[in-house]
Amino acid sequence: MKKPTIAAVLLVALLLWACPAQEQDLWPGITQAKVQRVVDGDTFVLENKERVRFIGVDTPEMTPAPPQPGAVEATNYTKKMVEGKTVWLEAEGNDRDRYGRLRRYVWLSRPTNPDDESQIRRHQLNALLLSNGHAVVLRVEKMKNETLFRQLEKEGKGKKAANRQP
Repeated sequence: MKKPTIAAVLLVALLLWACPAQEQDLWPGITQAKVQRVVDGDTFVLENKERVRFIGVDTPEMTPAPPQPGAVEATNYTKKMVEGKTVWLEAEGNDRDRYGRLRRYVWLSRPTNPDDESQIRRHQLNALLLSNGHAVVLRVEKMKNETLFRQLEKEGKGKKAANRQP
């Protein structure tokens, strides 16, 4: 049996590196994808047209008009963080919500340990929305981050109240 040449191995490695998938598996439950556009503070559309709904958080609604109080701020925050960018999506529980959207935790950078609280606080958009006062906890089903999310929601409400005072 003939051994592959170094050039052949390098060519295959280059092709795999240069042709990323739309939603690429990194390890069980986490995929990489590119955000096409943000719908509102807790929903966006991927380049492959799939809609993603963030697990565990609820932001004020943009529609029907007029937007709910805080909706524009939450939507703009999410746009600033992910629109046109690569994200890492972590699945948990039911894969889709009742509207057919993917349910995911949204990471701004690839987590090395998705259960690490400091990484969640710094790099997970779901957590950042809560800690910055743009969202409240929404528990549809059991979620691993519920206790942390409730703490982040309190922190976010405290920041909002501090920013309103003269």
